[in-house]
Amino acid sequence: MKKMLLMLATAAMIGCAGSGNSTSESETTLAVDSLADYELAEGVTVKSLDKTLTGEDVFKSIMANYEGKTVLVDFWATWCPPCRAAMKTIIPVKEAFAEDVTFVYITGPSSPEDTWKEMITEIHGDHYYVTEGQWNTLLDQFESEGIPTYVIVDKDGGVTNKYIGFPGEEIIKTELEVLTK
Repeated sequence: MKKMLLMLATAAMIGCAGSGNSTSESETTLAVDSLADYELAEGVTVKSLDKTLTGEDVFKSIMANYEGKTVLVDFWATWCPPCRAAMKTIIPVKEAFAEDVTFVYITGPSSPEDTWKEMITEIHGDHYYVTEGQWNTLLDQFESEGIPTYVIVDKDGGVTNKYIGFPGEEIIKTELEVLTK
């Protein structure tokens, strides 16, 4: 029993490997394709992104919205228990840095769009629903084979760190403190 609990805890700490249920871009119809940015709930903004962007232009385009700001980017999926658990754990950090850090959440088509829209109403920040190609490009860009993956970007637009799996709220808090001074 102890071995089983240890294995489950280890799996939860490592995160969700791969990209989950595969859905081809042609099979996925995204209502957010043609919409401009909009507020879904108080403190929750769905951000539009050109679905034709490829390669490094994807992350550059997202980050262009946050020039001069410190950003914590969270790559996640609706079906990923470690992703959802980390989002709850990090709430005090988000509250402490609400004025100084922008929290950005990115997911792809392995998260059903309706489920995603329901879930994000409680996740304050900016949300992007990217295509499968963009999702794979982003994970490749940050050498991630699983989620959650976190990328921290400084005010100059430089990536200061990335974490594959949730590193813990203290590690994120400490890094954000340094970047926001």
